[in-house]
Amino acid sequence: MITFGNNRHGLQLCVLLLCVVYVEAKVPPVYSKELETDLRQWLFDSYEVMQRPMKKNDVRVSLNLLSLNSLDIKEQKLSIAAYFSISWKDIRLAWISNDTYSNIKFMFSNELHVWKPPIIIENSVDDIDVISRPSVPMRIISIGKIVWLPAGIFTTHCQSSVTYWPLDTQTCDVILSSWSYTANEVSLDFDDKQIVTSFYQDEFQKVTCDDVEIHNEKKVAVVEDIDTNDTNDKYHAWDTEEDSIEEDEEPYRKQFTWKEIALMLDKVTMYVYLVLVTGFTIVSMAVMMNHFYRLY
Repeated sequence: MITFGNNRHGLQLCVLLLCVVYVEAKVPPVYSKELETDLRQWLFDSYEVMQRPMKKNDVRVSLNLLSLNSLDIKEQKLSIAAYFSISWKDIRLAWISNDTYSNIKFMFSNELHVWKPPIIIENSVDDIDVISRPSVPMRIISIGKIVWLPAGIFTTHCQSSVTYWPLDTQTCDVILSSWSYTANEVSLDFDDKQIVTSFYQDEFQKVTCDDVEIHNEKKVAVVEDIDTNDTNDKYHAWDTEEDSIEEDEEPYRKQFTWKEIALMLDKVTMYVYLVLVTGFTIVSMAVMMNHFYRLY
């Protein structure tokens, strides 16, 4: 816009220039093998596998139970088919802030190229060694989160109870511990669900998660082998107990478990035995006294 005007100093010319700035929006390239190759080279160029990502690394663990293979009461061994879900963050492998690779949401690698926390099963029967699965890929998400799902057949020691055999409920521990690193360097913690039974296959055995013990450097996941005849809701996985009874419901009737029935039968048998022994003793003493009086 141009305007003219007069003042005492002469002709004044005002020129207003409108400058339009064009911002070119940069469109990130679409996914391709070449683009992922460039990303890998950029991330792993100076990556050191033996160096932990941070001073203190938070590692989250859960146990996904697939099947309960065997529970040897005599040998006190538990064998399960399962896989661990282990996740942690490695900020060295984060590319979310780089717009060039924004169309790559995740990629895969393995423990030969990516640092992983060394974890052992402390109460393993076969051997005590760091969990290692080079053939199992690690999912690396753009924010630097790594998810690893090592699977296998795990055999652990299980302190069995035969008090009410074969009606006992066995509680077995799977103890995880970080190896070589201290708790200030690698901190193990559980996911929201410590034991997941979504893919549990055995329809004849019920498994639930008991209270989980949390220690400084090791985590204990508890697996219970539940009596299949017990349909009480408190044994269903991840269910909560509800003790409230509505007023319009029928009067509450106690449902006894097989263990409680066995305990009551044991007490009844003991009482009957005591009564029989006491009666036999009294009768025997009476016969002896009668025989003594006849002789003398």
